[in-house]
Amino acid sequence: MAADRKRDAIATYNAAYAACGELWFKEHLKPTVALIGQRIGIQHNVVISRAIKDWKVDVDFERLVEERMAAARTAQPARDARLDQALTGVVRMAQEEARREFETLREDLERERTVLRAETDAARTEVDRIRREWDAYRSAAEQARTDLLGQLAQRDQALATLRDCERGLREALAAAEAQRATQTATLAEREAAAAKTLETLERRFEADHAWHLQRIAEERDAAQRAAEDRIERLQRRIGELETEAQAAAQLRDLLRRQADTLAALQREWAAWRPGSDADWRPKPWAPDRSRRPERFGRRR
Repeated sequence: MAADRKRDAIATYNAAYAACGELWFKEHLKPTVALIGQRIGIQHNVVISRAIKDWKVDVDFERLVEERMAAARTAQPARDARLDQALTGVVRMAQEEARREFETLREDLERERTVLRAETDAARTEVDRIRREWDAYRSAAEQARTDLLGQLAQRDQALATLRDCERGLREALAAAEAQRATQTATLAEREAAAAKTLETLERRFEADHAWHLQRIAEERDAAQRAAEDRIERLQRRIGELETEAQAAAQLRDLLRRQADTLAALQREWAAWRPGSDADWRPKPWAPDRSRRPERFGRRR
């Protein structure tokens, strides 16, 4: 079993490591635990997280992010400052709303966890109570069986005594033969009745024992299935919340990159403000000119 778990962990690690490269280089997405789990179809967060961490170290992920941001700044067209301010305000409002929704969902999840924990504790308490009742019943039944066996042993001893007496009286009291035969028949009937009673008691004990065991197993299975269903729903909800949190993080990262790009373009625009010979300089994105442009109003 340990070897199987180790092989499964190694296979999950390799699949997650390969999926990191596909997401980043082919689909231009940042590798996350949720995205990798969806891609490989395995929800093993610990192994996936370790694979993502190793992949980032191997490919120098910080350098790749800086290169992608630099490419985005170069390709980003100039935009109106008022539009950027309006977009910034809208994005800020969306972020606040998303943060409030996330806090609400997290509080709901904590409440659900508390309820589930209380229900689980109640189920465990009920199982313990049933186990105690069963132990008490089993002890009482065993005690009753012990008492019956003791009674049978006493009757067997009494029968042996009577038989010894019968052997001693056979030679001395020939006239008591008829009475001895009658007593022997009576004892045989009593033995048969006692054996029948014992058999009935044993069947009743075994039937009650099997019924109680089945009842305990059914109640335990029902409680376990209910707990597993609730845990599975909570896990699915946690996965959805993690996906939403990752999407919000990607949105914040995109907004930050756009803000950095806009700030860089504004600095370049301020540096290249036509109207002053001292401030004029060629820009990396401007076409090549062999001479400086004439200032407005001048003629050769």
